[in-house]
Amino acid sequence: MAPHLVLLDQGETLLAVHRDGTTAWTAPVAARQVLVRGADVVLVQTVDRETVALDATTGEERWRRAAGPVSGAVSYRVTGTFTDGFSALLVVPTAPGTSSVTALDLATGDVRWTQEHTGDPYELVAGGGRLLRVDEAQVTAFG
Repeated sequence: MAPHLVLLDQGETLLAVHRDGTTAWTAPVAARQVLVRGADVVLVQTVDRETVALDATTGEERWRRAAGPVSGAVSYRVTGTFTDGFSALLVVPTAPGTSSVTALDLATGDVRWTQEHTGDPYELVAGGGRLLRVDEAQVTAFG
């Protein structure tokens, strides 16, 4: 399972090793950032800012989203990630004091929803399988 793997950036490849140091798999992807690790998928952002889903058992690519507004992919560095097991929730700063939260389907890479968040991105937390915004006055659920 991916939560038990150690993921190592090897430049043009991503190496996954078990806790005992044995190799689980190697994937030909230049991962800049690991976004989400789940039971059956590892989601990474590449140096080209593509979002790539890898099979957690084999390292094989499941889907890839090119960066840019036409694809709906996240084109900036992701500053926060959450998962409910079905979606990867990615927080990306869009302007000072504003972030975009995008929910990607883990199985297909399709965009489930996108919502703008005004305020501190650290107000966002995962809870009860949902993304929540918590401040001094209220709790708001996204999606």
